[in-house]
Parts: sequence; structure tokens; C-alpha cells
Amino acid sequence: MYEGQWRPFETEISGLKLELADRLSRRGKGRFKLADFEVKSNWVRIPGEREKRSRFLHGLTAADVTRLTDAYFDQVARRHTVIMASVIGKRFLHDGTTHETLHMTAYEFLLERIQHYMRQYHAKHRAMIVMDDTSRQVNRAVAMKHASFQRAGNRNMTFPAIVEYPFFTRSELSNGVQLADLLAYSVYRAFKGEDLGYPYFERVLGKF
Repeated sequence: MYEGQWRPFETEISGLKLELADRLSRRGKGRFKLADFEVKSNWVRIPGEREKRSRFLHGLTAADVTRLTDAYFDQVARRHTVIMASVIGKRFLHDGTTHETLHMTAYEFLLERIQHYMRQYHAKHRAMIVMDDTSRQVNRAVAMKHASFQRAGNRNMTFPAIVEYPFFTRSELSNGVQLADLLAYSVYRAFKGEDLGYPYFERVLGKF
């Protein structure tokens, strides 16, 4: 997403969340802070997960949950967003492949695609990587791999179009990370089940 589109994206998504939270408050279902508004794919798909994990989402009607989910996907087209994904079939991995190795391999593939895209379409700009702050171990591994690529590239290319360090942020405070989570499940669903007709995947297919 181009930096000039970030504020309108954030304003519209946060505005809808505040509207829904105000409605819940007026119905006596509690008061909510910004961090309570987090959206995750499994929470919006599975009512039991909403009940356990999100007081905000659990309080919404099914129609409002769908409305909120749709709002994220609508922003992909409205903000001229380009989606890049890295898909790895686990059944083809060598025995003993660790989660960290899998994560790093996917990250490397993704950086290559970003570099190609930036060089071809936005040669005067640089891409910034923003990631979910999951764990200190994963964050450190990603940062070290990123620094290695910035210093010497990988076996295929160098990465001058990508800023020198990835930024990690808590997902509950980032609508962008939440959008990435929703998109990631759509890609997973399409490839895992060979279901390219999955409605949410179809909505964004032209943006890859």
C-alpha cells in the first residue's frame, strides 16, 4: 500500500470499529479500548473463537462481523493495494524442517517479489516491511536474515529497494497487520483446498 493511502485506510477501518463499539456500549455490552478491536481471520470465521478471544467481536451480530470483514477487503481495491504472497507446500519439505526455517524461506521469497515489483514499477521509492510482533525469537531471526540480505543479497539478487530493517508491531494496534492476516487465510484457503473460488480470495485475486 502506497504511504499516501495509509491514513485513509486507517481512518475508515478505525471509524467503523468505533461506530460498532459505540453501538455495543449503548446496548450495555461494555466499553472498549483501541486494542480491543483486533480482527483475526479465525475469530471472524469461528463464533467459538470470538467468544473466547474477543469481547468486541463476540458482542457484534453476524451481520456486523461480516460488514467489518468486508470493509477490510474493500480497502484493497479502494487503496490500490498490491498483494504479494509466498506459498510453500509443507508436504514437499525435507524431514526435520523447522518452523523457523520455513518462516525464513517464505520471507526470502517474499522479499524477492517485493524487490522485483519495486524495481519495475516504483524505481524511485523504497518498500518498508511491517510485521506482526509475534515472539522475540522469530523477530530476531527475521531481523538477522533481513540484515544479511541488505548487506550481501541472496544467491539471486540484492535488495536496494527495501528499507534496511523490518518494523514489528502488535497486531491488535495495526489494522494493516490485521488485513494481512485476513489476506493470508484467503491465500491459504485457496491453495490448501485448491479452492480458487473461495469468495474472499476471488475478491482480491486481481490484486496479486
